[in-house]
Amino acid sequence: MTEDRKACLDGLRALRGKGDRTRTIACYQQALAINPKEPLYYHLLHHEYRMKLAYSQALKVIRKGLVQAGDDPLLLSDLAELQIVKGELDQAAATLDRCEALPEGKEKGGTCWIRARLAEAGHDYPAAIEYYDQAGALAKDASMKDVAAANKKRLQAMLKAGK
Repeated sequence: MTEDRKACLDGLRALRGKGDRTRTIACYQQALAINPKEPLYYHLLHHEYRMKLAYSQALKVIRKGLVQAGDDPLLLSDLAELQIVKGELDQAAATLDRCEALPEGKEKGGTCWIRARLAEAGHDYPAAIEYYDQAGALAKDASMKDVAAANKKRLQAMLKAGK
C-alpha cells in the first residue's frame, strides 16, 4: 500500500474510531502532500470541512483539487453542492453541465441528486421531483431509493399545500 493511501486510511480510522475530525483532516492533508493528484483526497478533506461548517475552507480545497487533479466528476459535484449552499445557482448549473460533459460524469458525479437540490433551491419543485425520480431509478441501494422517494413525497406535499 502506498504512503498516501496509508495516510488516508489513518484519517478514516481516526474518524470512525473517535470521531476525531482534527486528526482526520491532518491525515487527509498528509495524503494530499504525498499525492496531490488524487481527487478522492480532496473530496474527503472538503467533506470534513463541510461537516465543521467551514464552507470557505471546503471551497478552497475543491478549487485546489480541480487545479491539481483536473476536472473530475466527484470534485465538480462537490463544487456544485457548495455553490448551491452559497446561493450561486447559475454557477452550480454551469458546474453540473461541465461535470455531465465528462465521460461518466453524470453517474460518478451523482448529478441527478444535485440537480434535484438545485431545482429545489430555485423553487422549481416539479423539476426537483423529476430529478429525484431519476436519482431513485439510478440508486444502487434501497436506502438511497427510499431517500429519493421521501424527497419526492415531501415536495409533492409542498406543491399540494401551495408552497
